[in-house]
Amino acid sequence: MSKLPTIVMSLLIGSALSAETRWGRCPIPPAMYEFEMNKFEGVWYLQETFDPGERCATWTITKGTESNTWKVVESKESGALSALGFRHADFHTGTITMMDHKNQGDLRVFWPISALGGDSSLIVYDTDYENYAGVFECQNLGFFHRRNGIILARKPIMDNMYKNRARLYSEEIKADHYHRVRQGGKNCMYKYEYVPRNETNGNHYDEYSGDDYYEDSWDYEPAH
Repeated sequence: MSKLPTIVMSLLIGSALSAETRWGRCPIPPAMYEFEMNKFEGVWYLQETFDPGERCATWTITKGTESNTWKVVESKESGALSALGFRHADFHTGTITMMDHKNQGDLRVFWPISALGGDSSLIVYDTDYENYAGVFECQNLGFFHRRNGIILARKPIMDNMYKNRARLYSEEIKADHYHRVRQGGKNCMYKYEYVPRNETNGNHYDEYSGDDYYEDSWDYEPAH
């Protein structure tokens, strides 16, 4: 019997078990008041997560086929799957579900790649929709949980002012938990780019033009 299926499954499980693992149940930060999911749709560039070594990572969020659902496609150029030549987005497409219209920022997300653990909470605790967003994802797994703090931006390069706003500050979750996601320049080939709401048909994303008009160096840091 070929060992390839076993190898691929091991890689998938390893990817699914990334982020930070802690004992106990998931902490639940408060969701953003009067959050509007339709404004949250479109392309987001991941700027910081609890995973070290991420690069060129994006989320593309579109309305789902079923009521109160959205499709989220995570694409990135890091991880074992990308190293083998697989496009990461092919393996990491999830479903976001709105459970309560009165508290829209308190969402659930299901990633098939980590299906054994079930769905995860996805809390949007702050966003201005056009520049930044702060998200906390957590999955309960018996006696412990997996969690990830995610800072999102509408552009590959994010000003530190927005980054500081988007971080989650609490007794359990500190700013030093976050690791930078490398973005921008010729190092990243994005499929989509964000289009402002007043320049689009409502999808808030378009095919990427291919122009590398962001900084070429991984060492680039926006001005304070």
